[in-house]
Amino acid sequence: MKFDPAKFSRNASAAASDYEKGAMNPKRSPTAGAIASKDAMLAGIQNAVSSGRWQKRLEASGDAAYTQGIKDKGRARYQTGVATQSAVGKVTAHLQSMQNVLSGVTLAPRGPKGSNYGNVQTVGDALRKGFGKVA
Repeated sequence: MKFDPAKFSRNASAAASDYEKGAMNPKRSPTAGAIASKDAMLAGIQNAVSSGRWQKRLEASGDAAYTQGIKDKGRARYQTGVATQSAVGKVTAHLQSMQNVLSGVTLAPRGPKGSNYGNVQTVGDALRKGFGKVA
């Protein structure tokens, strides 16, 4: 059987509602499935890196494939994605969380130029702790 790119494109494009229906009604939790397969995922990634496949695939596609993907789909998806109410809500909630964390930070008094790096560390530590990155 010969692959027909035009037929594939036509049929796949027509299946958008089927895709949405299936994705919205999974047989099992995708989150639970992903969590349960973490060891297999890690082993697969380690195998791809240690065998050289990961590097070979990157070298084969190169920067040209990356920039072509941006031209073909990335720009439009970005523009559409950031304009959704969901995206705006997520960004707003995250920024509010950051503001809440930072409102509890007390900085040392400002010193001469070049001597204020401790305040950078204080802010960084507060953000990491506030977002669960540090015990």
